[in-house]
Amino acid sequence: FGCPVFVLEAKLQNHLATMPKWDPRARVGVYLGHSPCHAGSVALVLNPKTLHVSPQYHVVFDDEFSTVPFMTNGEIPPHWSDLVKQSAELATDENFDLAATWANNFINDQATSVAEEDGGNASDMLLNYPMQDIPQFEPSVPEEANQKEVTFPVAEIETVIPLEAPPNDLPDRGIAPTTEEDTDLQATLNPLIMPTMPDLNDLTSRRSKRSPKPSRAAHECSDPKVRRIYSLFTACVAYASCLTSTIATDPSAMPKSIIQKIALHTEVVNTHFDGTINQLHHAVLSTVAGDNDTYTLKDMLQQDDKNEFIKAMCKEVIDHENRNHWTIMERSAKPKDMKSILSIWSFKRKRSPDGRIQKYKARLCAHGGMQTWGVNYWETYAPVVNWLSVRTLLALSIIHDFETRSIDFVLAFPQADLDVDIYMELPYGFDCEGRKGLILKLNKNLYGLKDASRTFWTMLKDGLEARGYERQSESDPCVFLGKDSIVLVYVDDLVVFQRKGSSATDDLIKNLQEGNEAFVFTDDGDLNKYLGVEVKKHANGTIEMTQPHLIERFLEVIGIDDKVNSRPTPAIKPLLHKDIGGMLRKHAWNYRQAIGMSNYLQMITRPELSMAVHQAARYCIDPKLIHERSIYRIGKYLQGTKDKGIIFKPDSSKGLECYVDADFAGGWNKADANNADAVMSRTGYVLMYAGCPLTW
Repeated sequence: FGCPVFVLEAKLQNHLATMPKWDPRARVGVYLGHSPCHAGSVALVLNPKTLHVSPQYHVVFDDEFSTVPFMTNGEIPPHWSDLVKQSAELATDENFDLAATWANNFINDQATSVAEEDGGNASDMLLNYPMQDIPQFEPSVPEEANQKEVTFPVAEIETVIPLEAPPNDLPDRGIAPTTEEDTDLQATLNPLIMPTMPDLNDLTSRRSKRSPKPSRAAHECSDPKVRRIYSLFTACVAYASCLTSTIATDPSAMPKSIIQKIALHTEVVNTHFDGTINQLHHAVLSTVAGDNDTYTLKDMLQQDDKNEFIKAMCKEVIDHENRNHWTIMERSAKPKDMKSILSIWSFKRKRSPDGRIQKYKARLCAHGGMQTWGVNYWETYAPVVNWLSVRTLLALSIIHDFETRSIDFVLAFPQADLDVDIYMELPYGFDCEGRKGLILKLNKNLYGLKDASRTFWTMLKDGLEARGYERQSESDPCVFLGKDSIVLVYVDDLVVFQRKGSSATDDLIKNLQEGNEAFVFTDDGDLNKYLGVEVKKHANGTIEMTQPHLIERFLEVIGIDDKVNSRPTPAIKPLLHKDIGGMLRKHAWNYRQAIGMSNYLQMITRPELSMAVHQAARYCIDPKLIHERSIYRIGKYLQGTKDKGIIFKPDSSKGLECYVDADFAGGWNKADANNADAVMSRTGYVLMYAGCPLTW
């Protein structure tokens, strides 16, 4: 470890390229051990000039450090040929029980290498070169090797000598180092000199405060939007030139610079961040983003109902002011070592599960991306209730006749205090004198902060524990158990299940309002909707959960309306496969968005979609026409079952049941016969309690 290694130049590793006669054939590096991701003969090599580590196969090892004195003086090691011939590592074809061998030897205090157990000597593989020519080094001369050698893979030794000095009769180019400090220039002029390692302190020091100069040309910009616009503009100009030029009939007669620019920028448009090439679909410019009723400030101002959002903005600022969530102060009063963060507006149309607009919401958020871990935030994780817990308690509520109550906190996160001081810039639309010289000091936990959700969760958890809900479920930390009631917590939404006739919920609501925390919330009464799910309680004692609005949005995304005929099942045979070389998609809607919506549907209220959705979700990377048609099949099935959902009708005579099944290589097909994933078993299961499905 750490010895010099000489890496063959990349141009010569494929045995096809040639190099100028006097250019070095190898570069020096530092051996860092074998690569854990490659074969055992691949070494990890540190480049002392760039400090980059790369896996290398064509290397010569100098584990005696015998070339260091010569590289220091800029001379050719006299034993270089012998070093290349005899550079090897310990290797053997024999099989050994390493654990038993080393354990026994360790117990007997006779630990040796595997090679020595086979009768060899570990020093047999060291270099055998004349040592009298090497100053300040006295290594022992090894014995003859009896083991198999893994030597440097070269055809002729003369072609891999990396350090060959140029002849003295070459013309002087007038370049010579003048000072001892200019070691980089010396190494550049004389490749025999050992390269100088960069100073780590310089590499990690802060750069100059001056901003870099912008690119001098649009095609050099790193912004993908600018690249696309410039490439399209270049293509239009080239096309116009073809129409007006007298040489347009012969493409080869066009100016080569125009052709090269078009080819270059077309490739730039189709290039991924990692350098791989992507195919630019012909419908990329006609793609329409899905409208999920959530907008930025710019998008909100383009909506027809923007006045409703502006009213919500005014209400948001007034609510923050009335609750003393911040303090306006002079910018000069802010500590110099504290950085301020920006404020961001976010807007949303809040809808009921049937699609009707309940209210327009404007949320003023802090720019959490400008916070620094360990300075103004630490832990960020906050749990939410699992749907398994929700369905279990709904089934129990029918069996034991529980009463339900829904509670929604108003401006939930800002009800919690901050642990550290945070300063925020004034938001857009904030009108006050001397705006530029003012800043906001946050008194409460504002939305958008990195740890906002965890701060509120901790406050609510402590409040519930102080009011008698000291026990939490071991499987779900958002299920709090009280004497006569159970509380489910999903961020700022609470659902309380209590025994019939009990006053536990009323007592909890009163204590939350009158407690030291002074929680602000609304009592939404009996549970009839929860997280976008309609909860209907029928007279026969059953509960039905549906998601009609999400189904409408899903059908809108994939372009299915009432004119399309429905289908009786969400999927048909055969099973989907990669369809390599198959027909491309015909429509430009977002495949991943459709998968996400349908996956949420099957996870909450439509378990019969699970198999159809899961097999389509496997091909999000490169969906073909058959995968697009499978999504249409799901949409056509939902078109005829919009108002349907899962129905709970518990049977108290049944307990906990689990049904599971699996096929055998059911996904195999001739078109993709060599795919190992196709022969795996497909598994399905459903866990039920009292005849009600809880998870699947």
